[in-house]
Amino acid sequence: MDDYRWFQKSLSPPLPNFNMKRLIRQNVNMMYYMPTISVRISEEDRKRLLRYGPLSETIRQALELFEKDRKRREWMTKLDQLQKENPVKLDPDEIVRLLREDRASH
Repeated sequence: MDDYRWFQKSLSPPLPNFNMKRLIRQNVNMMYYMPTISVRISEEDRKRLLRYGPLSETIRQALELFEKDRKRREWMTKLDQLQKENPVKLDPDEIVRLLREDRASH
């Protein structure tokens, strides 16, 4: 008897062509599969990065920070372009002051 037959029998109505093993395998693959990359770094850089924890996790976090910084730069460039097209009379200090007032009122 298949290990997953009890589950299939407990479902109502039964699913046509239901294959629990395949479903589990697909979900596991979706959850745990990550592509692997190789990075060449000097021994000095490796030792310096190991101070922050496991090398793979440190590099993963560095890549996430790099991506966030790139996105921020893109947004700032778009904001600058929009401000050139449609000049706003508010300066950054005024915007910060308005945000703080709004937060304090809530």
